[in-house]
Amino acid sequence: MKILALSLADDRRRFERGFPPKGARLLLNPDLEIAQLFSLAGTDELTYQDEKAEVIDLKVPTDLILISADFWQESRIREVVFQASDRGKPVVIFGPVASTRGHELAGIPATTVRGSILSVWSELRADAAAGRLKKTYQAAPEPSYAPFDLEAVAKPAFDPGFQSLRAIVGCRCPPRLKPFCRQHLYHGDRLLKRDLKELTTEVLRLRRKHVYLLDEDVALDPDFYQEFFSRVWRLKREWTVLAGERIFDNPRYVRLLAKAGVRVVSLNESWLDLARLNRILARRSFARQMRNQIRLLHRQRLLVGCRISLFLEPGQKIDYGVSYRAIEPLSVDFLQVRFFAREEPDAPFSPLFVPYQPGLTQDRPTWWKSCFYGLGAIARRSLRRPIRVGFYSTFRYYYPRSFAYRQNLLEGIGYPP
Repeated sequence: MKILALSLADDRRRFERGFPPKGARLLLNPDLEIAQLFSLAGTDELTYQDEKAEVIDLKVPTDLILISADFWQESRIREVVFQASDRGKPVVIFGPVASTRGHELAGIPATTVRGSILSVWSELRADAAAGRLKKTYQAAPEPSYAPFDLEAVAKPAFDPGFQSLRAIVGCRCPPRLKPFCRQHLYHGDRLLKRDLKELTTEVLRLRRKHVYLLDEDVALDPDFYQEFFSRVWRLKREWTVLAGERIFDNPRYVRLLAKAGVRVVSLNESWLDLARLNRILARRSFARQMRNQIRLLHRQRLLVGCRISLFLEPGQKIDYGVSYRAIEPLSVDFLQVRFFAREEPDAPFSPLFVPYQPGLTQDRPTWWKSCFYGLGAIARRSLRRPIRVGFYSTFRYYYPRSFAYRQNLLEGIGYPP
């Protein structure tokens, strides 16, 4: 069976013929859910097209078209579905938009999957082969896992060194981010801790040195991750991990992560928000406490990233110039900021994409990013990094990621940074 898998992109990231792909190559990666489908393909012939790297071509011979779509891509979904329908091709839509806003896709000739497509793949594939696709497939909420076949979805425009792994399947992100988290939309509060032997085997099969651990917070289950990293440290991999504020409760755990090869710790939204920024400005003791936490990680030669999500209420105004004075002394190495806004107090939040423009003023949301990823700011931080984290991490991770985030900022890509 021939299957065409499409990953859609928003206008800011969609590839245009005759131009290079938008955004830094280091941050251009394949659709991971489609990469998992490739590992389940068996004898099927899958073709992968990604709008971030190419203009999609619906003329290729195929028996089934799969569309992976994120939030707020409904208009693009309709356009692609009707083009495929004109060619007589059955279409299946999956991803966050199909799981949460299936009613908005009710009028188009396509099948939708609510939940993880991995859970219903066997049934869906059999129905497609028999020509009797249902209108909707409801996936079971129990988490399931399939390895990422990243070689099958590789593109020349993508980062060739990208590798990823998930040790615990499920959502552990902060509560306000759960409506935007795929793992929460698919599985709710259910978790699946994978077998450690299976994880070790998967790490052993990875061909490159650096690995992104996709779990949202390695500080929430330190016993599990201690056992995991104790098993894989002999494989000499280097890791980027996500962690919440509880990581600072256990300095011994931090030392273990560093010895196991972790190079970058990205602190999630539980560590810093607007309320804490205001406390940093108001209380020197609290500012000192936050700086000391970053120094704890730097002393173990770990680079530190910081994720912030701001939920802006109607009419709320923020002086980003003043609040940035609380961010800069923290001495984090990377800053990733997402903004969410709503028009009415009772309306749901949606992402706020504000492109970079020369001559920014302090009331613009991109002021933080503009200040943090200015050439002068990157250079000032780099003067201290070799002393704190070593020359290897500085040149291998600090410089490439800093300039990749800067490129995305200048090209107007909402996130990252």
